[in-house]
Formats: sequence, C-alpha cells, structure tokens
Amino acid sequence: MDDIDRYLKEDIGIEGDITSENLFNDENAKAKIISKENCIIAGLDELQIIFKKTGAKTELKVKDGDNVKKNKIIAEITGPINSILKGERLALNFISKMSGIASETNKLTKKCKKINQNIQIAATRKTTPGFRK
Repeated sequence: MDDIDRYLKEDIGIEGDITSENLFNDENAKAKIISKENCIIAGLDELQIIFKKTGAKTELKVKDGDNVKKNKIIAEITGPINSILKGERLALNFISKMSGIASETNKLTKKCKKINQNIQIAATRKTTPGFRK
C-alpha cells in the first residue's frame, strides 16, 4: 500500500463512498476541474494517480508549474461516476494545497529577486505530513 492508497482509505474508509454508491449505479460521467483564481498549478501527478486508482481517466489541460488564470480548465475526468466521486475530494485537496504553496512561493521568490536575482527558495520544514515528497 502506497501513500495515495492510505489517503484514499482514510478518506472513504473500508466501506467506500456509501452515499455515492447508494445514489448512482454504473453511469459514466465527465467532470472538469476549474481554477477558482489565478495561480501556479501543482499536484497534477498526484491527481492522475488518485483517479487511476479509483478507476477514472484524466486528461490534463495544463502542466505542473503553469501559471493559470481564473476559470481555466485544469483537467477533465471521465469514467464511472462513482470512480470520479471516490477520488474527487482527495484530488482537489492535493491540487488546492500544492497550488496554493506554489503560488505563494512564486510571489515570495519574485519579491526576493528584486533584492537578489540569484536567490532560490528551496524548502521549508513547515510541511504537511505526506507533502514533503
């Protein structure tokens, strides 16, 4: 069991997403992940792994590190609706948190480069467990 498996198990438990399983059968669906604000996008590798594990397919519309504008489609997810719903909360949490960190780091780096063009922001120990990788 890898980290993503553990995170999915923590999120949906052994029983799975019982609400979705009681509302939907085997219907296929399409979901879009859309940015709510301008940001540097991050966490797309994890997003793809999460949906692969739940049985949905992802089509990325941007790359990690891209500067995206508000309302930009980040990814389209297709497959059984229950597969999409099993992974959506974990995937959104990953890209939201990682994109927030990337965006704030980008702002900080820009400010610092005004003083020292050669500065590099490397890491912080104030990391959420599981996010240091």
